[in-house]
Amino acid sequence: MEVRLINNDLVLDAIVDNPISNDGDEYAFYLMLHNEKVNEFWYSSHRHIQFPLPDKAGQYHVLCFHRNVKRSEKSRANSNRISVTPAIRWKIPQAVAIGRYKQLIYFRRVIFGDYESQKRLGYIPRVGAAPIPLLVPMNYGPRNDRNIEFALSSWKFLAPIWKVYFSSKKYKYLKELYTFFLDWNQSLEISNGKNSFAWYDMAVGTRAMHLALFLYVLNEEKIELSTRDSRILGDIINRHIEYLENEKNLKYNNHGVWQILGLRLLYWSRNETSQEKIDFCEYQLSKLIDLNFTEENVSSENSPFYHKYTADLICQIPTQLFAQTQARITAIQDKKDEISAWLTSPSGYFYLIGDSDDKGMLLKSKISCDFVQDDICYISKAYLGSGYAIVRTHPDTPTDDNAALIFHATSASYSHAHSDKLSFVFIHKGIELISDSGKYSYENDKWRKYFVSDRAHNTVGFTNKVFMPTDTNLGDSHIFECNFDNGTYYLSGETKKKDVLFEHKRILSFKPDEYLNIVDHIIHKCEGVGDIEVRLHFGIDISLQEINSRLVALFDNKIIASIEPDSRLLQYEIYSGSENPILGWSSRAYKKKKPINALVMRFAPDLTEIQTKIHLKASRFFNDNLFDDRASTLGRI
Repeated sequence: MEVRLINNDLVLDAIVDNPISNDGDEYAFYLMLHNEKVNEFWYSSHRHIQFPLPDKAGQYHVLCFHRNVKRSEKSRANSNRISVTPAIRWKIPQAVAIGRYKQLIYFRRVIFGDYESQKRLGYIPRVGAAPIPLLVPMNYGPRNDRNIEFALSSWKFLAPIWKVYFSSKKYKYLKELYTFFLDWNQSLEISNGKNSFAWYDMAVGTRAMHLALFLYVLNEEKIELSTRDSRILGDIINRHIEYLENEKNLKYNNHGVWQILGLRLLYWSRNETSQEKIDFCEYQLSKLIDLNFTEENVSSENSPFYHKYTADLICQIPTQLFAQTQARITAIQDKKDEISAWLTSPSGYFYLIGDSDDKGMLLKSKISCDFVQDDICYISKAYLGSGYAIVRTHPDTPTDDNAALIFHATSASYSHAHSDKLSFVFIHKGIELISDSGKYSYENDKWRKYFVSDRAHNTVGFTNKVFMPTDTNLGDSHIFECNFDNGTYYLSGETKKKDVLFEHKRILSFKPDEYLNIVDHIIHKCEGVGDIEVRLHFGIDISLQEINSRLVALFDNKIIASIEPDSRLLQYEIYSGSENPILGWSSRAYKKKKPINALVMRFAPDLTEIQTKIHLKASRFFNDNLFDDRASTLGRI
C-alpha cells in the first residue's frame, strides 16, 4: 500500500494507491506535523480524502491505517513528506470559540444535516441520486442533471458543515467552509460561464445566506482574515450584493424569498446602516408576498406542496429584520397548516396538482359536517379566490370509506404551473380513482413537456393541439362554486385560452357513493385542431376494461366504478405507458414514472356540451369475480 500527500493550494489530498483492493477495505488517515497529529479522517471506504490546509508551516505527512474486518487484515503506511506554507491565514485571538450566537435562528435554513454521514458517503443532492464526493476542485457544472447542478451551485452541501461547527465550535470546520468558498470562486474563472446556475436566482440567494453566516461567525469570534483573503471574500460578497440589489434579477416566488433574505442578512452581517438599502428589502418582500399569496393566504404557485414549502419559508423569515411585513407574515402563519391540510388527500400525501409530491399534513378533527350519509360525515372547503374547491370525508372516517374530490383552477402565476385548469382528483372508498400525473422533473425535455401539458391532466382539449401552461393568461381561470344541496355537491369553474377562441366551463356534481357527473361546456373557433377530447387519468392501481360494451374501472380485480361517456362519443382509446404518443404516465417521485390508464374520449369539434358520468355503486350489481355471468348487467345503474 502506497500513500501520497499532495498540496493543491486549497487542501491537502491524501491518496492511497493499493494495487490489491478487496470488498470491505477501509482506511483511516492522520495528518501529522512531525510527530503531532493535527487532523484525522476516520475509517471509511474512501481511498482519496482531503484535509483543509493547516495553519502552521512545516513538514507534513499522512499516516494511513488500513483494515478489512471480513478478512482480518490490518496494515499501516506513511506518505511522502511535503512542506506546507499556508495560503489561507487566520488571526484567531483565542484557542476556544467565544461566540454567543444570539441571532443564529436567522440562519436556520442553512444549518442542518449529518456531517459524518456526508463525509463518509458523499453529498446526496436528492433521494435516489448518486453521492458526490466533496473534493476540491468541485465540478459545479455543467452537468447532465440540472437539479444537481442547481443544488451544488446553491452550496446546499455546506449545511452539515455549519451544523457540526456550531455543535463542536471547532475552527477547522470554518476553514473547510472557506475552502469551498474559494474553490467555487476559482471554478467561475475556470468554467468561464459554462455553469448556467452560477448566477441563478435562488442559488445566489442561498449562497448569500452562507456568506452572511460566515461574516457573522467571524465577528462573533473576532477572527481576522489576512489582507489577501479579506479582499477575496469581500469581492465574492460584493458580487452577490450587486446581483441581488438589481431588481431585474429578483423572482417573486419562493426563489425570491431566498434572494431577499440573503441580501438582508448580508446587510445585517455587515452592519449596514443605509435606510434606503433596508427599505429596499422590506419593499421587495412585501411585493413578493402580495404576488405570491392570495387574500386567503394560499400560495399562488399552483401546487399544494409549494404552498406548504413557501408558507413555511415565509414564516421562518426573521421579522426583526422585516418589521413592515410582520402582520402579513403572521396572517400566513395562522392559516398555513390548515390550508396545507385541506390540500392533502386522505392518504396523507399532497394531491398531485402542479409540481407536487411528498407527504402533506393531517386535517384536524374539529370540523362540522355538511351532511351525514350512511354514518359518514362529509365536509368541504372553498378557496375560491385561490382556485381550489375541496370535498371530502371527515378525517376520522375509516380508510376504506374515505372519499375526496379536489377541483382546481389556480391562475395567479405560472410558477410550478401545469396546463391543468378545471382538472380534478377523485378518491372513492379510499382508492385514488381519478388521479393526476405529477411533476416528473424540472428538466426541459420531452417528458417534462408532457407532464405539464393538458394531455397529462383531466381536462378538455383537442386531438391535434397541445396546450401548455402559458397558453392561458393569468387571471383567466376561476372556481366560482362549491355548494351542496340534498346530499349532492356542486362545483363549477371556467377557463379560456389566449390567442385562440377557446372557452371552457365545467360543472361537477358529486353524490357520495352514487356518482360523479362531469358537464363540459365548450365554445371555440379553433381550426385544424381535430376532435374535442375529454381525458381522464386513473389511479396507479386502477385498470380499465370494456365488458358488454361498458367501460368499467377495477381495483384488485373488483369493479368499483362504471364510466358512461356522452352518447355522441365518436371513439375512445385507453393509453397506458405509451411513448408514441406519450400518454398514460404518473410520476410520484423525482424522475420516476409508472404507467397508468389514461382514457381519451373523442367528440365532434362542433359540440358545445359534453357529459361524462362516473357511476360509483357498481359493487351492488356485480359479483367481485369478473368472470361471473352477472357482469352482463354492467352499465344499467
